Amino acid sequence: MSFFKKNRSDSIDDLDQLRELLISSLHSNSEAQSYFNARLDCLSTLHKLCTICAPYDRYSNDPRMAAAHYISKYPDHLLVQVMPILLVIVNIPSNDYEDMNSNIIEPLLKAIDSARSLYRSTIYQDFNSIKEHYGLSQNA
Repeated sequence: MSFFKKNRSDSIDDLDQLRELLISSLHSNSEAQSYFNARLDCLSTLHKLCTICAPYDRYSNDPRMAAAHYISKYPDHLLVQVMPILLVIVNIPSNDYEDMNSNIIEPLLKAIDSARSLYRSTIYQDFNSIKEHYGLSQNA
């Protein structure tokens, strides 16, 4: 596969190609696993994984499970930036209103839990900065 030949800074922009790579990683393809592990500091890849993880008909559970797995491995400072997306994903019902597969929901909840305190402090810090900017007291 040509995407393995790319250097560390290259990333896959095509979601279908990324989906195929996720399926390969799920089936223990070490090159595919290395691709994702090498990009655990890439916000762009994290956004793409969130897109693939969302429950809609385009992607089967295999790439969604792999995407959830890699999302859970991202550092908190990046997970904070996609926290609203993750919260939406775990609350979207599937087309048949079935619960999300536990192999998808558990890693997503792990990621949310991991970054929760940083997310909460970021919100409060931003909120206080906004209040301060407009000259509002802390008690207002």
